[in-house]
Amino acid sequence: MPFAVECYFDPATEDAVRNIWRALADAKINSRMIDVGARPHISLTVAEGNLTTELVNHLREFTTNKTKLQIQFGSLGIFPNDLGVMFLAPRASAELANLHLEWCAAIAPLDLAVWDYYSAGDWSPHCTLAVGLIPEQFAEAFSICRSTRFPLPVEIQEIGVTKLRPVERVQSFALAR
Repeated sequence: MPFAVECYFDPATEDAVRNIWRALADAKINSRMIDVGARPHISLTVAEGNLTTELVNHLREFTTNKTKLQIQFGSLGIFPNDLGVMFLAPRASAELANLHLEWCAAIAPLDLAVWDYYSAGDWSPHCTLAVGLIPEQFAEAFSICRSTRFPLPVEIQEIGVTKLRPVERVQSFALAR
């Protein structure tokens, strides 16, 4: 069963992302993120296998000395594959890149089956807006999403672990000021 370690945002950013999700759903373009019960996030890791207490303990320890992180979503994007994913892309940030690299180093001893695009050096941070779009839906989806004011300021306030399929939040840890 897959699971994810996710960065969660301040309430204003969560509301902004949920508003986009609702607009896409209202336009009958895509409601996947709402349907699965997702919380707006940037995933640090997505992996296959059993979620262990050891991983949760690693996350607890990892977050104890981490502080809230200020980033900005600067653009909309899509992945060049057939998954039909549209997302908000954060502007380049050494702090966000370092957070991911430090997390990858922290979990290396666990030998997880990490999905492509989430391993150290192959990570594309993003906040998913839609999954499963067909090519004909992208133009209308972009039209709806571009009403977002960029850059969109974001504060990463928590990091948590979630089981996927179905989505089940396991535990999250607040970051220090």
